[in-house]
Parts: sequence; structure tokens; C-alpha cells
Amino acid sequence: MTMTLRFLFFQAAVAISLTAQMNVVTNRYDQFASGANPREVILNPADVERGTFGKLYSYYVDGAVYAQPLYLSSVQISGKGKHNETS
Repeated sequence: MTMTLRFLFFQAAVAISLTAQMNVVTNRYDQFASGANPREVILNPADVERGTFGKLYSYYVDGAVYAQPLYLSSVQISGKGKHNETS
């Protein structure tokens, strides 16, 4: 599979998964800190292979970085409208 075709497949998978995101408002998805996303439909062991899945880039930083990727759908932003709207 050519690199361009892989890239297009990846973009399509991301676009599909973004429309079905669940709200992630706490560390590790839920109050039980399970770390599991029970509504995940795109990623599974058959789709995740060493050659096509992994770290995309890294940056050198001077010190520790603590971050948590959070997601909230249908956020109303004053003067900007609704963002992350799900259909």
C-alpha cells in the first residue's frame, strides 16, 4: 500500500472517529480510572500494527510536562458559536 493511500485511509478513519467521540472530562475516561473507552469503534488489535500505528513526533522540553487530552462535544463559545458539534 503506498504512503499516500495509507495517509488517506488514516485521515478517513480520524474523520469517522471524530464524529463519534465521547466526552472525556476526567483522567482515564471515567470516575473509575479504568483507562478504557467502551465506545471505541475504530481502534482494535486487528487495526493497530507496528508499521502503521505509533508515535508521530516528539519535542524536546526542559523539564516535566503533565497534560491530559480532554474532549467535550457541543461546546457553546460566546461570539463563536457551537464547536465540536456531533450529529
